[in-house]
Amino acid sequence: MVGRSGYILGVDLGTTFTAAAVWHEGHAEVVPLGDHSPQIPSAVFRTSEGEFLVGEAALRRGAADPSGLATEFKRRIGDDTNIMVAGTPMSAHALMAHLLTWVVGHVSTGQGGPPATTVLTCPANWGPYRRELLEQAGRMAGLGSVVLCTEPSAAAVHFASTERVETGDTVAVYDLGGGTFDAAVLRKDGPASFALLGSPEGIEHLGGLDFDAAVLQHVWTTLGDVDVDPDDEAVLAGLNRLRRECTDAKEALSVDTDVTIPVDLGDVHRTVRLGRAELEEVLRPSLEETVAAVERSLASASLTVAELDSVLLVGGSARIPLVTELLTRQLSRPVAVSAHPKHGVALGAAMVGAQVSGAIDRSAASSSRSSDGSGGTAASARPVGGAAVLGTAGEGASGSPSAGPKDAGHGAAPSAAGAGAGAASGAPPLQQTPPKQSPRRAALARRSLLAAAILAALALLALTIGPTAGDPQLTTQLDAGREVATLDGTPVQAGSRLQLTLAGQDLPSGSAVVTDQQTVNLSGARIYAVGPLRATVSGPDGTQLEATAQLLPPDGPPWGRLLSLPGAIVVLGLLFAFAYGESLLRPVLRQARPVRVVTMAGMGAIGAVLGVVLVLATWILGARLHSPVSVVLALLCCIGAVGLVPLGLEHRARVSTGRSARPT
Repeated sequence: MVGRSGYILGVDLGTTFTAAAVWHEGHAEVVPLGDHSPQIPSAVFRTSEGEFLVGEAALRRGAADPSGLATEFKRRIGDDTNIMVAGTPMSAHALMAHLLTWVVGHVSTGQGGPPATTVLTCPANWGPYRRELLEQAGRMAGLGSVVLCTEPSAAAVHFASTERVETGDTVAVYDLGGGTFDAAVLRKDGPASFALLGSPEGIEHLGGLDFDAAVLQHVWTTLGDVDVDPDDEAVLAGLNRLRRECTDAKEALSVDTDVTIPVDLGDVHRTVRLGRAELEEVLRPSLEETVAAVERSLASASLTVAELDSVLLVGGSARIPLVTELLTRQLSRPVAVSAHPKHGVALGAAMVGAQVSGAIDRSAASSSRSSDGSGGTAASARPVGGAAVLGTAGEGASGSPSAGPKDAGHGAAPSAAGAGAGAASGAPPLQQTPPKQSPRRAALARRSLLAAAILAALALLALTIGPTAGDPQLTTQLDAGREVATLDGTPVQAGSRLQLTLAGQDLPSGSAVVTDQQTVNLSGARIYAVGPLRATVSGPDGTQLEATAQLLPPDGPPWGRLLSLPGAIVVLGLLFAFAYGESLLRPVLRQARPVRVVTMAGMGAIGAVLGVVLVLATWILGARLHSPVSVVLALLCCIGAVGLVPLGLEHRARVSTGRSARPT
């Protein structure tokens, strides 16, 4: 039931702006936070006395003292590096807590008391760690328990309250805000529930801030070389005005075709013209990436474009005309703009909180859609560490989960906000479940790690005990300085020429003349001659002798030979494989996303790199001159082994997700 204050608060903590809405007496409404607009900038300023200002007041103070101003900190949630604010290191979620504290206090003053339930929104692609940090920010703001809801889900709930959305309809939410982009596909499962289909897609650092920077870069390019003093206060004030003018110009081009940007930097007074076509040319590559992300979210949901009913545009940057043009051209589906593109998420969050808290009756939601504004809501929640987390309706939606040990550890005296969220624990659990695998794919995934281990073992065996290049007629041993080599075996006529080869090809700087002492000077090849190489011997008159030689590395510890060009390739190959592999596997490990063909292809490329690394490592450290058969076999096994790893990790992630999703 709704608590004593009788209203539910929904807060959209955006990268650039923060908006709030309340559900009260059967309808949702936006709460004005700013002096001139309903939303406020997501900015925090720390004074020398340790007090905190937020929103417009923070920006005003920050214009004179930038060291105390923090903005765009939502992008840093989950980053282990603190943000320096007035010389004090602060975490991103601590700054978020100060912003949230002010919002809740402002709303509570206007509503006559604290909210019964507070719903906070987050990007759909945030994993458990960042959601936990957002929950911590709620506790630091004095809210106790909060409800977490994904931004696309909240946007869909509000959209369904203003437009007719039939049960079974699928909606792709295109959320392009100030700092991030989210794409998610949802299906209306009933009168008051939406289910997230497949895996959401997101682009971390793409939004209005980046578009503002593109406009500012256009201004600088047009101005050319400008001689201004960066320490001049007038110039600094002019720069702040110029950034605001660039933002205004970007927004104006959503309705106009041409704008003029005034530039006032000290002694520089000029204007710069910018047309919509010029801006769209700059933004097109980034916006095409967002459309591709929508297509990926459709693919992860196992849906075709024809099965999609509509595309919902959310966020201020989604109003750019090129967005609608690209989506319509690529998807050929109806594109709808949210009635409140900047506040729709907050309004939807308030509606979700009303459903969770019981303020909206499920049975009444379908019959009184126009009166209570609850045409659809992702209405199920489960408490996680004191927060009810909104996800998808669907599997496991029966029964009432009991509080786990972590929930019980928050104390027995909940606040008014915590009481409302605590009531949500009786609602059915709502989980985001990845698309079901086919039986064949599931069986392959279960066995893929074993197959990868077998292939890796075969690659190692091929290079350690596999066939080598064959026995030569002569051997020659490099000295410790890898310069002079002494021939051993059948004497060679002085003046003959020895040429190092690899796979039948002459190596650079690998030619030397045999002396009377049966030595050759190979100092030019010292940078790479750290493992056994083949060589051919030619007579003084240029005739080819029926003899081949094998150059052996110098005696001594093998790891010393890693200080060479092949050794550098080994180290760089390992670093590349680790970095690229981590980026490819992150969505699988952290978000249990299904493995795509492009992921397996990328891992196969990493396997090829690791195969080369393994060949070089055994050549250097084991002094083995591998035969072409051994090298090819090892490379193929490495490609197959590493290419299969994502499937096995996907299976483990699914199993782990399934276990954590069970009610306790």
